[in-house]
Amino acid sequence: MVSIPYRLVSTLLIAGGMRSIKGILDMTDVLFSTATYIAMLLWLLLAFLPRWRVTKLLVQGALVPAVFGLVYCWYFVLGNMVGASSEVDSSLSMMQAVAQSFQIEQVLLAGWLHFLVFDLFVGAWIVRDAHSRQITHWYLLPCLFFTFFAGPTGLMLYLLLRLAFRKGGWFFEQR
Repeated sequence: MVSIPYRLVSTLLIAGGMRSIKGILDMTDVLFSTATYIAMLLWLLLAFLPRWRVTKLLVQGALVPAVFGLVYCWYFVLGNMVGASSEVDSSLSMMQAVAQSFQIEQVLLAGWLHFLVFDLFVGAWIVRDAHSRQITHWYLLPCLFFTFFAGPTGLMLYLLLRLAFRKGGWFFEQR
């Protein structure tokens, strides 16, 4: 946990022109929903319009991961500042400590953004790799579905698809 006092950061933000850090912290629910809807739209573009220039710009480019990454970093730090103000129970196992940290909304939002960005990154890689191996895009739809909802399962399905079509093995070599 970051040990920067919450009050000090709040005071600095107020001095910097913001009335209160509370307004930023209260946006977590809105950002959670907004990020989810944006990710769903991007997944639909990836699944049904993978070669469209807008899809390439938004999904295959660095713009969306960069924006999500900045929001992730902000809320990761805020979540750890909020968590640093509470007592840490040293008797907790590592798993219990992680579960407890996800009780903090800002940490939960950061974790959700992490999930959305990395699964979308894997989905975009699947599409690029399959197209370079000349695998018909429609075969990718189940892989993309499972990558969105259960990341590693979708990746495993794609690797099995590559094996079934003899278009690559278990290695992630570039074509």
